[in-house]
Amino acid sequence: MYAKEEIMFCLRKLINYTEIKIEIERAKPTGDLDVVFKKYCRKSPQLRYCVTNFTEAIEPCLSPEERYMKQTILNITDALIRFICFKEGERIALFIAEGGPECLKDNQDEIMQCFNSTFSHYMPKEAAVKQEEAPLFQLGEKECRDISKLQQCVVEHLEKCSEPTPSNIVDSLIAYVRKDTLCQQYEPNHARSSTVNSVLLALSGFLVFINRFH
Repeated sequence: MYAKEEIMFCLRKLINYTEIKIEIERAKPTGDLDVVFKKYCRKSPQLRYCVTNFTEAIEPCLSPEERYMKQTILNITDALIRFICFKEGERIALFIAEGGPECLKDNQDEIMQCFNSTFSHYMPKEAAVKQEEAPLFQLGEKECRDISKLQQCVVEHLEKCSEPTPSNIVDSLIAYVRKDTLCQQYEPNHARSSTVNSVLLALSGFLVFINRFH
């Protein structure tokens, strides 16, 4: 619990949602969204520092099989930073300018159903589960297939929006992040272990983060 509180505190110091929302609304009429995200993308080293500290803090709680999670989280963080901060935030600025947050909000129930239909069975049913009883998630053939199903499901719903840009960017984001997981390298005869929680955390975190700007 301490590690979770620590990373949330660290992230709040970097990103004030109320402040950035105001900055975005001010920048929309003048088309200066890229200026806003350039400012925040330059904080990406501090963001990675927050995540690195988090992975160091949780490592003692992980089983030997789960310690792949540490590097997986860092890989996904790096992938998200590279994608979102490409040309200092050009993609995220375009996503917002083309109605991305509104598109997500209009389809939030359907997107949640996408998550539930593909990954709910991986999660503990009880709210309070002892660490030693928590399920170990393997990123093998089935899990990678479920991530692909999730991607397809989310994108299909976003394609119903009036502009194609939001669905295209989310589709590209998920595909880009998957390249930094074992799904990209997975071979049926040489299955390797990792955790799928970090993939879900990164993707759902991005959707929640963007939806706050609506």
